[in-house]
Amino acid sequence: MMNESHAGTARAALPLSWAKRGLVSLFDSALVGGRPQQRYFAALGMAEDEIFTGYDAVDNGYFAQQAETVRVDAAACRRTHQLPPRYFLSLGRFVPKKNLPALIHAYRLFLNANPQSETHLVMVGAGPEDFQLRAQCVKLGLQVHEKSHIPERAPASGKWEQQRGSKPGVHFYGFRQIKENPLFYALAEAFILPSLYEEWGLVVNEAMASGLPVIVSERAGCAEDLLEKGFPENATFTSISVRRAGLRSKIRRNGFVFDPHSPEELSRVLGLLSSVAELRIAMGRASRVIVEKFSCENFGRNAWLAAQAAIEKQRSPAPAPARGELMIPPA
Repeated sequence: MMNESHAGTARAALPLSWAKRGLVSLFDSALVGGRPQQRYFAALGMAEDEIFTGYDAVDNGYFAQQAETVRVDAAACRRTHQLPPRYFLSLGRFVPKKNLPALIHAYRLFLNANPQSETHLVMVGAGPEDFQLRAQCVKLGLQVHEKSHIPERAPASGKWEQQRGSKPGVHFYGFRQIKENPLFYALAEAFILPSLYEEWGLVVNEAMASGLPVIVSERAGCAEDLLEKGFPENATFTSISVRRAGLRSKIRRNGFVFDPHSPEELSRVLGLLSSVAELRIAMGRASRVIVEKFSCENFGRNAWLAAQAAIEKQRSPAPAPARGELMIPPA
């Protein structure tokens, strides 16, 4: 079995839990995302030595190479796509679980606390919340930059377009093909995943492979594995700012984790990261190193080990379960 579910995405209903236990018992091994998924499958009854990690991987080399190519000609790429000089990046579907209203709220709080900031928010994606998110920006007094049609054609002045200028605001780029995503990663200062829950979050892998600091919800399935505890290595910045911002427990080697229900906490992370270039650089370097542990090669190696474990188990099968052991009781 290959799966990325964990306790944070599981439904608590007892009949469903019993059904999952029954399903898992039919498999001889599993390849899962990381430690949260490993614990979840163990809780469902699978032996720990039958559970392997590394299921969630992207082509790290592709994103790293594309990011470097873009950065070589950064000025031209910014002009072509009308990207601001400095920006935080969000990339994904505009659906409720992504918690994007909280991100926009946090960005508003960040600008309130840092009125001289020149850091924008770029949002790449589309979905049912398209209208709601733009309306929220207007309500909060955030400048909206509608860029859904760039670079295919120059954006027409539309309902949501407000006065142009250098004032920080929210840039909506709409849905993009995956081949375009490295451009947005390469020129960003940090990537944000604010999800209320997330099985994993492969966009975090992509951002890390592109050399970015990552700011990730504590409820995302990747947070425990991809954001390693500790301060960035070879960084000479002081931890005083981290303590003052109340973020000592949230900092990681390559970014920050945060409570997705607290826009205030996220705004403090944005404020700290935007103000310390050395911190961003150190975290971006750490991201590149950490994500290599979750490579396609690692996926292939652990998939093979999982298959071997299943074969070995079949060679020496465990005693059959007692009759009725896997039955689901009536509601």
